[in-house]
Amino acid sequence: MDIKSLISNLKKTSPNNDSKTKKYIRIFSLLSIKLIICFFLLKSAFAKVDFSALSKIFHIQSLDNIFVIAILILSNWIVQIFRFHFLLQDNGIQINIINTTKAYFCGYSFKLLIPGGYAEFMKIFFISGKKQLSFGAFGVETALLGFLQIFFSALAGRYLFPEYEFIFILIAIISFAGLVFFPMFKKINRIRTLFQANIFNYRLVIRTVLLSLISLIIINTQYFYIIHLDADISWFQTAAVVLFIMGSGIVPFTFAGLGIRENLAIYLFGMFSLSAELGVSLTLFIFITNIVIPAMIGIFFILAHKADLKSSLNFSFRRPKSKTTS
Repeated sequence: MDIKSLISNLKKTSPNNDSKTKKYIRIFSLLSIKLIICFFLLKSAFAKVDFSALSKIFHIQSLDNIFVIAILILSNWIVQIFRFHFLLQDNGIQINIINTTKAYFCGYSFKLLIPGGYAEFMKIFFISGKKQLSFGAFGVETALLGFLQIFFSALAGRYLFPEYEFIFILIAIISFAGLVFFPMFKKINRIRTLFQANIFNYRLVIRTVLLSLISLIIINTQYFYIIHLDADISWFQTAAVVLFIMGSGIVPFTFAGLGIRENLAIYLFGMFSLSAELGVSLTLFIFITNIVIPAMIGIFFILAHKADLKSSLNFSFRRPKSKTTS
């Protein structure tokens, strides 16, 4: 190879190498910023806590309590797995419940990587079939959950902060309208290029919302059951705090709301005379059982299916253009 050919090849390859380097730098910088933000938020929360009392919530008193909490955790996983399973099937993916379960747990592993937990969409790479269809199911699930979570967070906000009643009611109305008119989104050109039209229907919306409501009830019951072992608070008061705290998961600069959630728990549970120690230890316990443990299970499946993941990464999110006849 002569000098001219070598220089020509270097010119062709160097931009690609530069773009990859910049991409890795951005990812590393983003993760570093997340870690720094989480560190300072957790430091702020722990500064309000007596560490000698922090472990109180983890003394679950009896095997009966451990059994009840385990049943609640498993029940929530099952409801969420079937919710995603039905969405996949409605969008034309032929999949059994075992493979849906694997993809579900893999999604939790990726959920901790990108601010706001949006990397959960990576679970579609562990689903056989057209990735555009899997992405459609995930997109619909995320959108409906977003509307539902904002709606209930707004209702909780109205209860907790009545002085801002008008703002929270307005947010609740807008998010509820998003649920009601969700099937109409298929008429938007951009959405029509990414998703199958048949996935936008009221039967799917109602079923997804009902399963999501069951999941929210189970999560709140987890909080209430653990709190009730050490404090006096009603189920509905717990629900108001929990629903508002869950909104922290959509904040796009922490690991699934870590740090923000603990500070909110201290403040909101403090409104009902619960200690800072109880609020922080409770949210950490729920974070471990509902996010970290599923993520650990997901890592096992990811390592077991590394080859499948690599072969699945080459695809396009765009719907294929229909062939025209001349």
